[in-house]
Amino acid sequence: MRRFFRVLDPASFETHFQQWVQSFQLDLTDKVVAIDGKSSRRSTGAAGEMFHMISAFASEAGLVLGQLKVDGKSNEITAIPQLLDMLDIMGATITLDAMGCQTKVVEKIIGRKANYLIGLKGNQGTLDEDVRLLFEEKPDTVRFAMSEEIDKGHGRIERRQCTITEDIQWLKERHPHWEGLRSVIEIKGTREIKGAVTVERRYYISSLGADSAAALSAVRQHWGIENKLHWVLDVCFGDDQSRIRKGNAPANMAIIKKAVLNLLRLMKKEHPRISLKRMRKLAGWDGAFMDAVLRAKF
Repeated sequence: MRRFFRVLDPASFETHFQQWVQSFQLDLTDKVVAIDGKSSRRSTGAAGEMFHMISAFASEAGLVLGQLKVDGKSNEITAIPQLLDMLDIMGATITLDAMGCQTKVVEKIIGRKANYLIGLKGNQGTLDEDVRLLFEEKPDTVRFAMSEEIDKGHGRIERRQCTITEDIQWLKERHPHWEGLRSVIEIKGTREIKGAVTVERRYYISSLGADSAAALSAVRQHWGIENKLHWVLDVCFGDDQSRIRKGNAPANMAIIKKAVLNLLRLMKKEHPRISLKRMRKLAGWDGAFMDAVLRAKF
């Protein structure tokens, strides 16, 4: 088995994975597709690099649409357009962190007839600075829309405020290379734990209109990839503990784990009270349940 997965072509395997996902006939119109990367912590090989893969995750459905191996986290910039080319994303909203805030990525998304919502940081120098100043000063001539949501639980209170504006013609003139740019967004997160209050502000650019509630929802769904995908891979599949690291085996096993995760998520509709980890165990213990998992449909 080890030798087989080392030589199996992951590109061909990934093609079949995507064809299988496409058979679900997901309607991604106005739905969030979050793209983010994850490293397998114990997969360090002789070269000293961990196995790293970026994934496209349909947030509402909780399904992985596709993935692509990346040679180091810094190479996500070149891998993201390749992953977008592999997927049918027409009508979807693609969300990315600041690593994906690149003009070529934006052009690819717009060219595929999708929308984007992308985080901003210092890697885009003056654009990030201009957006920050806009929200800090809030000129009277600019119209802003705002939404807020509050979460309470586990001894903490979290308040998230979304401020968004489409009055950015001046910004588009200063930064003309951002195709489809329509709005800019500030998310102010305030967290209170045992009387200690912390405040964090994040900034985004988007091709969407000034709908603050929709923007706040899209940002939340992007953050959800950590809990719904990366965390589940670690807890249910022991991804960070995996020592598989030679040949094509890490990429092929990553595809298998996500195929199984998709199947278990489909089974959740019939068994909402059984955890993913327990369903995985049941499939190993009960042949009838495993057969039902393998036959699961969207």
